[in-house]
Amino acid sequence: MKSTPQINILFCVRKQFFTKKGGDSYQILLLKKLLEKNNFSITLSINLKKIKVQNFHLIHFFNLSRIDDTYQVFKNAQKYNIKTCLTPIFQNLTNYNKKGRFSIFSNIIKHLSYNQLEKIRLFIHLFSFQISFNLFFKILFKSYQQLGKDFLNQSNLIFCNSHQEKKEIEKFFNVKLKNKVEFIKPAIDTTEISLNDKSFLNQYPHQKYLLIVGRIEDLKNQVTILEALEKLNFEIVFIGKFNKNHQRYTNRFKKLIQQNPKAFHYPNLTRKLVLSAIQNAEVILQVSCFENFGLVSLEAHLFNKKLLISKESFFNHSLHTNYPEANPYSKKDIHEKVLLSINDKNEIQTVGFSEYIKHEDSFISNTINAYLKILS
Repeated sequence: MKSTPQINILFCVRKQFFTKKGGDSYQILLLKKLLEKNNFSITLSINLKKIKVQNFHLIHFFNLSRIDDTYQVFKNAQKYNIKTCLTPIFQNLTNYNKKGRFSIFSNIIKHLSYNQLEKIRLFIHLFSFQISFNLFFKILFKSYQQLGKDFLNQSNLIFCNSHQEKKEIEKFFNVKLKNKVEFIKPAIDTTEISLNDKSFLNQYPHQKYLLIVGRIEDLKNQVTILEALEKLNFEIVFIGKFNKNHQRYTNRFKKLIQQNPKAFHYPNLTRKLVLSAIQNAEVILQVSCFENFGLVSLEAHLFNKKLLISKESFFNHSLHTNYPEANPYSKKDIHEKVLLSINDKNEIQTVGFSEYIKHEDSFISNTINAYLKILS
């Protein structure tokens, strides 16, 4: 790729980007790494109060679900006519709010509207000093849908991972994105991959096991999965740190792990061990209450593994695959789909890592071309 004149870009991310890492953290850090290799100057910030937007050619916002984290920077960018783009990583949590919340307030939450729940979260952020009074009053009287609509309408460029994500965004926010969308599938850092890596099995000698990777919290649905599979004659391995804000849920999870001799939890594995665990699992489950794309699903796909995903996921739409999907709120459906996956004798056909390296190249080149298009 031709060298470009150095362009200064600000990455605006959620406040818990480093303390509550997820698939989005991995993707954003990979994008930063690849852009810097191509002569871009990237500033990634969670402390946005003192940011001078005039110092940047472009501001890239991530995560439409955390509008209050980045709203003031967005308005400042407009004030100084700075170009902006948005990667929504959109999650419509309507079903999760009604069916998936594991809280003493669950029966109340399921009767509240999306906007009411967002206002409650806004007040929590105010009283925990996560936002200023000034910003609080600026956005208090706008609905979440209106704030999102402003972001979408006024951004110069929007990155979606699939047409399905675009469709869901347009429906939820009652907006038409027209020609400002670029479709770019997530990438992975192929330099991290070691094929036929048995390091997980060498350290933790499991036999045939099902694998669930993700932070331990109700959105990731581990409790329902454990309850659905308690009588299955397979080891069930969970990898992921506890969400400290979901103590009632994590306590329930710990209890179920203790009661099931075939269930295991590893909260602090290295990236290398996680990838090894994925390679050697019988089936990978990512049956979350919602999953925009699912980095673990992509890794399982590229390792040619059997994979069961959530019906509340964009993964099949993004990669044009046909992996079985389970209803995350139905223990019966999860159980039946896991059995089907285990017994499926069909050979899995995927592009594999060697071919996906080409996608990594297109991932960064398409992103750069999109940036340059709105900056020209």
